[in-house]
Order: sequence, then C-alpha cells, then structure tokens
Amino acid sequence: MTEKRPERPAGPRLGLLIWDFNGTMLDDLAVAYGSVEYVFRLYDRPVPSKDRFRSLISSRFMEFYHGQGVPTWATAEHLNVIRQDYYLSRMPQLHFRPGLAELLKWSRSVGLKNAVCSAEITVILDTLVDRADLRRYFEPDAVRAEAWNGKSLELSKICEQLNVPRDRAAYLDDTVDGIAAAMDAEVHSIGFAHPTSWNTALRIEAARPLHIVHDFRELHTLLEVLTR
Repeated sequence: MTEKRPERPAGPRLGLLIWDFNGTMLDDLAVAYGSVEYVFRLYDRPVPSKDRFRSLISSRFMEFYHGQGVPTWATAEHLNVIRQDYYLSRMPQLHFRPGLAELLKWSRSVGLKNAVCSAEITVILDTLVDRADLRRYFEPDAVRAEAWNGKSLELSKICEQLNVPRDRAAYLDDTVDGIAAAMDAEVHSIGFAHPTSWNTALRIEAARPLHIVHDFRELHTLLEVLTR
C-alpha cells in the first residue's frame, strides 16, 4: 500500500521555513523534564508527572510552576538561572533530532530559506547550534532566541528581514503556543507532534494547525509538496 502524499495547497510556493528549537529541532524533552523535577525538588514541592508537564506547559511557564505549587515569590528570572545552569551542565545529553542537518541541507538545495524562532535562552541555543555546525544552513541573523515578547512578533520580523511574504512562510512548532503564534503572524502553521515533543499530540491536534507532521520524514514529504 503506497503512502498518501499531502496535496499541494492553493497559493504561493513556500519560500521560508521558520523552526522552533526545543522539542522540534532539539530532542530535549528528557532534559527539560529533568529541569522541572530539579526545580520542584529545590523548592521542596511535589513533582508533577511528565504527562502533566506536557499537558500543561506553555510559553507562560510561570503559570505552570505556580499552579503546581512553586512559591509565588519565585520569579521567571530565578527559574531561568536555574534552568540555564541545569542545561549547560548537561550538554552531552542534548542532541538534535536525527536527519536535521540533512533536511536543512536539502531545503537550501531547493531554494527554501531557513530561520529559527525560539524562547530558549541565547547561550544555550547558540552553544548547541554552533557545536553541531548548523548555523551555515540558516539565513544570516535569522537564528532568534529569547522570543519572550511573543513569537508572533518575532515571526513577523523574520519575514520582513528576509523579504519573504507571510503567505510564503511557515512556522514549525511542537506547542500550542507556537501554533497560535503562527496563526497570529499569518504564516502557515505546521504542528510537530512527535512522541517526544513538549506538548502532546492531542494538544497539538486541538490547536488545529494547517498541517501536522510526526517526524522529519513526514516533514520532508510535506516540504517537497509545498516547495513545488
């Protein structure tokens, strides 16, 4: 039985793919949840399960922490320092998903531009991107970290910077917040519903992105269609 390929949608050919970082490019759910466990133990609070974390976490991460028992006097600045130290001390455990470099190289070969829009802390994102020698696959100055003022605004800025109309750009993200940001920025939304994405497949499906892929093989197939 042959695999059904996605149909080419009406509209302009895709010219820009903007990537989320954590849980999308980077397979870091285990380390991310480990940092959550560390924070709750540090504050002597019961640790939420990994499933609960995936079902509740959003870009407004302090709502998750405070809602699950972390003291209200703990600030985002406190937790970012804790998380940064946790991640930097576990760099050997952090890896990009298999096939990422090959997919980025292929996309450049067909004229598809690549960029990154992430809420990750700059030093963590830059260290990992440069360690894997991936920056060469992205457009100059288009690897954006700390999108804390809203990914929607950052997505719009990237499109403007690279002179790509929004109807020719797409954002790939593994969270409901990222999908909503793509919709707000009026770029194509692609949900990444991998078993180790930060949000569960059910949450991603409920956000109703334009497309959903479950791995990079499916993403490659979709991009082949969208760039025809």
